[in-house]
Amino acid sequence: MPKNRAYQKLLFHLVAYFKEHETFDGKQFGTGLPQELGDSYSICLLLPLPPVQEGEEYIDEIRKTSRSLRDMYLRKRLKEIGQEIKKKEEEGQEAEIEQLRTEFSTLVSELKK
Repeated sequence: MPKNRAYQKLLFHLVAYFKEHETFDGKQFGTGLPQELGDSYSICLLLPLPPVQEGEEYIDEIRKTSRSLRDMYLRKRLKEIGQEIKKKEEEGQEAEIEQLRTEFSTLVSELKK
């Protein structure tokens, strides 16, 4: 996990914390953080959480987000397959190229849904 931003560093430490602890103790977690993250952690505690949407709006937002994540994954996989096809063409591996093209076509049709 990249750790170049304060919140990313906090999440990295939080994951490590839960590998050693069953429950969360904010004070214990905060004292175990490096000094440079102390202020960021304090700010996180002071910011109010956004209100949770209820009912159909919440479900619609979940659907929209999951669709977006799915599309991002499919685009990433299509890019990887395209690179694999190019590599296999250079190597002359026709049977594997055909399999990759089939998978590519399947993913393109999934992306259109």
